[in-house]
Amino acid sequence: MKKQLSAKQAVDMIPDGAVIMCGGFLGCGTAHRLMDALAASQKKDLTIICNDAGLLEGPNGEAYYGVAKLIHNHQVSRLVTTHIGLNPEATEQMNAGTMRIDLLPQGSLAEMIRAGGAGLGGTLTKTGVGTLVEDAKDYVVGRQNIDGVDYLLMRPLSADFALICGQQVDEEGNVWYAGTARNFNQVMATAADIVIAEAEQLVSVGEIRPEDVQTYGILVDYIVNGGKTMSEALNAFEARSAKEIIARRTALELKNGMVVNLGIGLPTLIPQYLPSDIRVTIQSENGIIGLDKVQDDTRHPHITDASGKLAAVASGGAFIDSVTSFGLIRGGHVDVTILGSLQVDQEGSLANWMIPGKKTPGMGGAMDLLAGVRQVIVAMEHTARGIPKILKKCTLPLTAVHCVTKIITEMCVFNVTDTGLVLTELNPQYTIDDVQAVTEAEFAISKNLTEMNIV
Repeated sequence: MKKQLSAKQAVDMIPDGAVIMCGGFLGCGTAHRLMDALAASQKKDLTIICNDAGLLEGPNGEAYYGVAKLIHNHQVSRLVTTHIGLNPEATEQMNAGTMRIDLLPQGSLAEMIRAGGAGLGGTLTKTGVGTLVEDAKDYVVGRQNIDGVDYLLMRPLSADFALICGQQVDEEGNVWYAGTARNFNQVMATAADIVIAEAEQLVSVGEIRPEDVQTYGILVDYIVNGGKTMSEALNAFEARSAKEIIARRTALELKNGMVVNLGIGLPTLIPQYLPSDIRVTIQSENGIIGLDKVQDDTRHPHITDASGKLAAVASGGAFIDSVTSFGLIRGGHVDVTILGSLQVDQEGSLANWMIPGKKTPGMGGAMDLLAGVRQVIVAMEHTARGIPKILKKCTLPLTAVHCVTKIITEMCVFNVTDTGLVLTELNPQYTIDDVQAVTEAEFAISKNLTEMNIV
């Protein structure tokens, strides 16, 4: 039987300056009671390894959700993560130089943790080749060329402590995660000297079926009984007219049998406009194969999409951990990804993770998606406050080079070809001159130019 501790007792073991892995994805699957205790402890100079910087407000109005509590308290001196765009305080501290933030691709982070937990010397990935990721010398050994393909050799990651959270934890430390809550929890449990598992429900040995154990008790050192929690929050999402046009048109790109990944923001609107006769499998990188719409009887706090919004899994779907998720992506098992973007250029390169000096949300899983998915569609508004987003050459740090196959905006559709952009569809509300006026990139006009379909 594993030793059970209070949240305070568990946190008392953590010294100033500790390196801590914190499971969760925008608060889903986060050990919230341990976060509360750690915030109350005022432990300082912490290095936190996690997926994101948390949220300023949780689904029930909680102040500082997830690791955001620690960031708000200025307890974190270094944050190793994939995305900070939903926590402005993280950006402020980074720009002020009071907290170091190391941004890594989401899939790379998962594999680096897996390597740390599996005793491997690192992990090879095509993700980030030719981008600023290569400059992260604390994490990148360098390029390796294998059979004519360039890879980055990423160092393994480990930690002093891992704080994970399961829906059910038995008295031997076996863990079952509900829904998408396994995300980074499962792999982090392998890569820390001391693993503390917070239980939303502490159960007797045998209540979790062997086939349902996702983190094995041999990996868990201590258990914190957090008490069962069930949130009924549902995040609303309202689309503006331009976004609806884009989502409706993009939905028509999806064909029967496709495996589809949807990025955060606008792309998550697309399923509601999918034609009734089209059946696709939507993969969400935070841990769902077969994403579905939320119904009253499918609401669950541990089933969220990559935006952190409540989601559901379709009949016949599955939950997966972050390592498996990005293995599917990089392995070429996802047919198409649909992403938003800050900039796209006429060569099909994309920038969607950083505006130097102003905004650094992080690359999240985008770099991995762009390295491994067969077709990349950018679904975005044509301009940002009147400034063109479709350029001759991206001016912001790149997410990936020469990766985009199609651009869909509220004004038109461009195909990205070997010779540049080709305008193939036009919203009848606009003229070609209207499009050219807000498009810096050069483009050809298809001989078969058609009216944009948003039915």
